Amino acid sequence: MPFKSLESRIFKYGVVDAFADRPFSGNPAAVVMGDGTLIESEMQQIAAEFNLSETAFLTPTDVGHEFGLRWFTPTSEVKLCGHATLAAAVYLADVAGVISPTIGFDTLSGRLVSHRETNGISLDFPATAITPFEGRVDWKSILGFFPLEVWAAGEDILVVFSDHKDILGIVPQLSKIAELNCRGVIVTAPGLAPFTCISRMFAPRLGIAEDPVTGSAHCALAVYWQKRLGISSIKGFQASARTGQMDARHSGDRVELTGTAHLIAKGDLFL
Repeated sequence: MPFKSLESRIFKYGVVDAFADRPFSGNPAAVVMGDGTLIESEMQQIAAEFNLSETAFLTPTDVGHEFGLRWFTPTSEVKLCGHATLAAAVYLADVAGVISPTIGFDTLSGRLVSHRETNGISLDFPATAITPFEGRVDWKSILGFFPLEVWAAGEDILVVFSDHKDILGIVPQLSKIAELNCRGVIVTAPGLAPFTCISRMFAPRLGIAEDPVTGSAHCALAVYWQKRLGISSIKGFQASARTGQMDARHSGDRVELTGTAHLIAKGDLFL
């Protein structure tokens, strides 16, 4: 048995496949339950060690069913992450024993709320405003197809195509995407029934070549498809190698994301 120093700091963790209809699909995220002693550099090292697209760090507060929440990619901290928030809610219920169906999170994007429902877990997130993209970019050389529209979407760029086959056929030039002044590039097109839209997400500047399923991207996708189709709710399919899906409902300045997730591992982390 490997020797562990008596002075080791031990933290509980879990790995959750989020926005997944079965294990080993969707987007995996690690969740670490902190105690207030973890510093930023340690969180970044832990996220690099897990080497998943996101690692969520929870910190208990003095208020019941309320937690501090931060998200780190293998290379940097981000302001908003949907799938790791869903993973955190599942970890709190299935591992930490939090029985309340409603959990609040204090984050860099304000207070977020998860609520367990019969069809999954819903997340109350800020909507991402979209405006016409004004930059000059050779999208054909970066993505392989000419887009229908391009929008600025918060920290991301939303690139719209006319056919779902374009989304499936994209082989992104990641080095060129990394040169763009954005967190990542979301690509989307109309989906095949029962899905409203299909999408993919590339974020090489964050150390993520392609994110399997991106909750925060759907905070912009829900706004775009409402604007285009005049509907408030969409069913999104993200066409990564793992694939994943979620429902998104846009109302005012908020988007409600709903999906399912599966706990696949839990254990102890020694520092």
